[in-house]
Amino acid sequence: MVRKGRTWRKRYSTKERLFKNLALDNDIISLSIWMQSRGFRNKSLVPAVFQNTGRGIMARKRITDIIIQVPEGLIITTRTILKSGLGPFFRKKARQFSSLEALCLFLIYERSLGDESIWHFYIRTLPEEYSIPTYWTEEELDILPKSLRSKVNTEVKQVQRLYERCLRLGGNLSTFLRADLTWNDFKWAWSAINTRCIYMKTYSGDYFLDDTNHLALIPYLDLLNHSDSAMIEAGFNKDKNCYEIKTLKTYNKYDQVFISYGSHANAKLLLEYGFVIPSIQFDAVEFDFNFIKGMFDIDDELFERLTREGFNELVPVIKRIS
Repeated sequence: MVRKGRTWRKRYSTKERLFKNLALDNDIISLSIWMQSRGFRNKSLVPAVFQNTGRGIMARKRITDIIIQVPEGLIITTRTILKSGLGPFFRKKARQFSSLEALCLFLIYERSLGDESIWHFYIRTLPEEYSIPTYWTEEELDILPKSLRSKVNTEVKQVQRLYERCLRLGGNLSTFLRADLTWNDFKWAWSAINTRCIYMKTYSGDYFLDDTNHLALIPYLDLLNHSDSAMIEAGFNKDKNCYEIKTLKTYNKYDQVFISYGSHANAKLLLEYGFVIPSIQFDAVEFDFNFIKGMFDIDDELFERLTREGFNELVPVIKRIS
């Protein structure tokens, strides 16, 4: 059976508190025990499946401040990669791979180890497939508006280029992965990272490209779903040596606890995370530049000048704030 994760979404308005406790799920139990053995403390949260959002996190008691704190040793960053069995590979290939590419290969490598991987308790909780563009069928893509279809095509091509680049630079990578690097493996790893990573500045020497993408994966924390009404503060707490999320609003017992991925419109949420929110606070309607030209009767001379200046690359939007 395919496990469904944060990108499994079906949102609708409901006053009922409907959920299924996931605390007895074997993979969740194993993950929790493993994390606790490495310093993770959690008395406020429990995983659950909610009827309106799918898998998420429920409050076990009233929460007014700290939602979660995860020790540094349980955070996957490029420093983690350098300490892993892939460390020698990336040291030999210094400054050839980006942090995103390295994280993709790390996830594939650790999954190939099975139970031998120290991260296998976490990897077993990751979905086997995702509802983002890399997994969409041609029939699903054909339903999209033209502007969104163009963005989807661009994103999928970018992921394919990353895959081809890793193949080209990989050399003896298959020796570490115990098999050839496949598109399905890379697609899975990229999708996992794209839908659940956080940004945390990490110094890893000069072994990776300086792409400013300070990506990290944090077990358990990545079960928290997005809400455009969530109010949080998040970041690495150097004093406590952990990644910490605080809420600026109160959650009562049995509430689903949310974080915010940012003030994104539904098109962005669908493209990046695979879901939409019908009653979203912030949304945008995009218009093709040629449509704007006709609407405002822009003459050809001005249109050519705007095109030369690159304004045709900026898609105007109308934002709705409810």
